[in-house]
Amino acid sequence: MSALIVGLAVDIVAIFVSAMCGMVIWNWFIPPVFPTAPQLTVPFAMGLSFTVSAFISTKQYKLDDLEDDEGVFNAIFSQAMNGIIKPVFLLGFGWIVHSIAF
Repeated sequence: MSALIVGLAVDIVAIFVSAMCGMVIWNWFIPPVFPTAPQLTVPFAMGLSFTVSAFISTKQYKLDDLEDDEGVFNAIFSQAMNGIIKPVFLLGFGWIVHSIAF
């Protein structure tokens, strides 16, 4: 039960981190190239993130993989990497490119 709560907490944090990183990257790169494109807000960035993630496959875990503590840890760690760490790294690389290009 505690793994489920931790997994849900990671998901909630991942949604907000992904939306914030997506919003900043969008606002850095899209409006300067396409002046008529609007600035993104957090709710619209969340919607865009949901839309894009609907077309991208992610690893699905089988119940057999989650029977022991190591399998649960691996599932939560993978979820955190994809949902939190990856957007933050993309934001970092976007900041480098933005700093050089603009």
